[in-house]
Amino acid sequence: MSAIMHLMQLSMNDRLGTISEGIGYIVENLRRLQEAAKALHDAEHWQTSQIMEGFAVEEAAKVLILIDAVRCPPSRRNDLSRTVGYFDNHLAKRIYAEACSWRPGSFEELKQYAQQATRSHYLDGPKDVDWIFPNEFKARREGEIYVDYIKDVTEENGEYMWMAPYAANSLPKLPYVEPRVVATVEALWRLGVGSKHGLNIIREESQDFDPELNGSLRDRGQRIAKTLDRMVQDTDACRVQGARAVVMDNWPFPMWSLDLSEERKQRNERKADLAELRRKRRNLIAEFEQLASVREPALKVTASLVDELASAYEAAKKERDRLEDEQAREEDAKQEREGAKRRSKLRIRRILAFEPPLFMALKERLQKLTEEERADLVALAWFTRDRVANWATVRRRAGERIRDMEYTYQAGLGNTWREGYQRWKSVPKKFKPGESRM
Repeated sequence: MSAIMHLMQLSMNDRLGTISEGIGYIVENLRRLQEAAKALHDAEHWQTSQIMEGFAVEEAAKVLILIDAVRCPPSRRNDLSRTVGYFDNHLAKRIYAEACSWRPGSFEELKQYAQQATRSHYLDGPKDVDWIFPNEFKARREGEIYVDYIKDVTEENGEYMWMAPYAANSLPKLPYVEPRVVATVEALWRLGVGSKHGLNIIREESQDFDPELNGSLRDRGQRIAKTLDRMVQDTDACRVQGARAVVMDNWPFPMWSLDLSEERKQRNERKADLAELRRKRRNLIAEFEQLASVREPALKVTASLVDELASAYEAAKKERDRLEDEQAREEDAKQEREGAKRRSKLRIRRILAFEPPLFMALKERLQKLTEEERADLVALAWFTRDRVANWATVRRRAGERIRDMEYTYQAGLGNTWREGYQRWKSVPKKFKPGESRM
């Protein structure tokens, strides 16, 4: 058993004193790690910066875990024991850190996020079901640090391969951004969580707050505001300036009632979960392939009509571009005649105040088509957007909306008519992992 569980044996007074001491040490350490991460980032040592930042994030999460142990009512001993145990759990620490960025609309939504985050495996990829990946937070952490030899578990007979940390040497140099959880803990520190007095206020204000029963954003906001009001009564205003807003925005609901240890399932349970995920993937792939094979209802527009209208759109676009360029040159000449200094060498293209003749002609041509033909054209344009072809749904949606759709919008879809028609005419593809669409 981890030594951190010794906290459970202390009296409340001694527990608060020990936790406040520990928070002080943790904040000192996360600051050193954060400074190292920033220095390495500025020196363009991306991987080592990411590793140091990950350690700083986990240290910051420890503070939130200890505070949650204070927020947990002593009567909920099992929840308290589990929460204290998260101190040494890498997955739980990463989830606590991520919770500062989730922005859930309620505690129930936070719980759903946490349940997803503790999955041993999950489906993902360009079409959301391409591969089965191990737990996202755990894999991300280990992938930042270690080279590993892994098996692709998407299929039972998956291949083995080496995985190495991504060396982001080609990324553009951007300013360093402090992780939200670190900013949240720094703000809490400024407001007094490093003192026994501050922790006792948090404990007193949390004893009758059960997030399962008081799970709205309003409940959370009111409780945090009341807690902070008491904590900053005797605090220098300059010290807490800005910190309150950060805490109000980012400090999540108490999470002591959540089980963040699902990755510790027994081997046979995880094996069953993986088998179920493979079955779900196979069913979804079969459903995708069936959807992609459907070409009903049949098109009312012909290939020649699509080509004619697409060509008309291209001509109208060229005309619009030419007129906009002429307008920009005229404005430049006018400024020069009036002696105005040009602010930039770049010409700013302004939207035309009128519709070019060819664009108007295209709209008039569309108006002469039947409602079904125009719905086909809209559906063909929309058909280019989906990762998995679903013609029946797209065509039905276009048919339902076509009567209320402006002709300007319909004409503006012209750049995708040919692509949509080619997709509609093409032989539906079999599912292939990694392809952007089928």
